[in-house]
Amino acid sequence: MKLAHLLCLALFLLPACVDGGGGLSVPLFEEDDGGGGPPGGSEAPPVASMTFETLGPDGLPSGDLLPVDPDTGEFILDRGQVFAVVIHAQPSVDTGVGFDATDSEGQGNPDVLQVTSDRPWPRPGEEPVPAGENLATLFRELDREDGDGDGESDPDGSITLTLIVGPTDQVPGVDPFRVTGQLEDLSEIETNQTEAAAFIAGSFPPSVRMSFETGPDSGSREFSGEGLTRRPSDDTPIVGSETPWVLVLEAIPNIDTGIGFDLIDEDNGDVGDPSTLVVTADVDFGDPAQGGIAAGENLAAFFHVDLDPVIDDLSGVWKIGLLIDPAGPIAAPNGPIQLSASVVDLEGRSSSTMTAELEQIESSKLSEDVQPLLTARCGFSGCHGPPFPSQGLDLSDGATHGETVNMPSTQAPLDLIEPFDPEASYLIHKVRGTQRDVGGTGGRMPSIGPRLTAEEINRIERWILLGAKDD
Repeated sequence: MKLAHLLCLALFLLPACVDGGGGLSVPLFEEDDGGGGPPGGSEAPPVASMTFETLGPDGLPSGDLLPVDPDTGEFILDRGQVFAVVIHAQPSVDTGVGFDATDSEGQGNPDVLQVTSDRPWPRPGEEPVPAGENLATLFRELDREDGDGDGESDPDGSITLTLIVGPTDQVPGVDPFRVTGQLEDLSEIETNQTEAAAFIAGSFPPSVRMSFETGPDSGSREFSGEGLTRRPSDDTPIVGSETPWVLVLEAIPNIDTGIGFDLIDEDNGDVGDPSTLVVTADVDFGDPAQGGIAAGENLAAFFHVDLDPVIDDLSGVWKIGLLIDPAGPIAAPNGPIQLSASVVDLEGRSSSTMTAELEQIESSKLSEDVQPLLTARCGFSGCHGPPFPSQGLDLSDGATHGETVNMPSTQAPLDLIEPFDPEASYLIHKVRGTQRDVGGTGGRMPSIGPRLTAEEINRIERWILLGAKDD
């Protein structure tokens, strides 16, 4: 064949080789006794490619690429978007030697994988990885088709590795950021150096914040501004079962555009709009058969029923509340409660889902639950009752609150009752029999008759935990 004909054939087939069209491959050199390949007998190296992909419903790379700017070839990434860095490596077409790219812990092995970014790479809860340092250990093997997820080559010798990048991991900066990667096969032959770049466009999504308050004054539609009691041991908000409380939700516009919200459905009773407000609980609120809401169902329609929204004209923040009334149709059950919320702004962008937890405990009042117990067991003549109460401590009806709450003990370096904190209240240690553990003296109370039961002690503890009020 003449040289001119060969050149024409090569030019005709070149696009198929470049863009992979149909997988067609044409050898440019005749095989020789040296085993083929370019002149000189050298073998083709393994090949690597890098892409940025969206995530599917399962939270794994979907196979769909982020949009690409046709002018620059850079991927386009919305600010705050979750995405995946995906590296795919194929063995040499000459040797077929595969890869072993993860270590025994399932992390990318930095001995055979080198991936770097041109700027610091943030990690949630940890210091960022400095620009230029190897990100290999952040990668995991991706079982895309017939692989088994062990970090070794698939049957065809190829391997796919991925790094999931969440909003808190978002690579910062105005200019495009670039990620460069390279692998080494089992023959210690390196792939080409592959690169992908992304430009961060758009703006942050809106956000949502949740908190808890006591219920409003009777007849009021305003927020009380008074937070719930927090348990000292774990800082969990707590509320008594007979106390109305409010789930407070603040919708915050994204910081770049300030796009606001419309969380109220004015066409359907001026209640929360379920298309822009989603609030769920992990427990039933009331009896679903009697107008309550089952766990996981949207509570949006119960907002703006008892509390008016507050909209800050300057910041665009919406404050909207859900009143939980023990006498209402969506009374909360006792025990831990987890609530989740998200909002959608006027551009149709959704916030991430925020969660908050509190615990509702059975109410305990001094007049109804604690004083009758103390009167019968301690607050009588000859013990802690008039006219000569033991240790000068009067626990009779009408005297207990003033004699104990925020009053120092004569036996230990604690107050007799420390509101909101049973463990710092000496009276609790006396009825438990743990007074010596906190530096106290004397015997366990009551000294006459049987000990208090665990339920009776718990009754006093709940009263203290809820503020030791004179109620």
